[in-house]
Amino acid sequence: DNSKKYISAGGLGKVEDQMLREHPQGTLSLAHPMFGDVDYGPLDEFMDFEIFVDGKEHKVKVYTMESEVNQIKRVWYLLSHDLFTERSKKAPYPSPMTKIRNLRYFSLWNQC
Repeated sequence: DNSKKYISAGGLGKVEDQMLREHPQGTLSLAHPMFGDVDYGPLDEFMDFEIFVDGKEHKVKVYTMESEVNQIKRVWYLLSHDLFTERSKKAPYPSPMTKIRNLRYFSLWNQC
């Protein structure tokens, strides 16, 4: 059989696809870090957050972008901070999870 096959192990794209199938019509809000190697095009500035991680204040700039799929409006809140923009779309999640800097990354994202 010479036909092409595609195999996917999942990831955020699969999670979003499932949410779009199950979510009622309306608005789905998503918060996601901005990666340094992605051209996001024109974005709307939304607000700045001041978040504390390890007792230190971190400023996160938030941008928004909207799209619609299957009558569900997706509002993306894109989070800009050095801990996020130093990452790339091919390696979005830092590892190992035992490093303090990596724990700060996830703490910052979760608090946003």
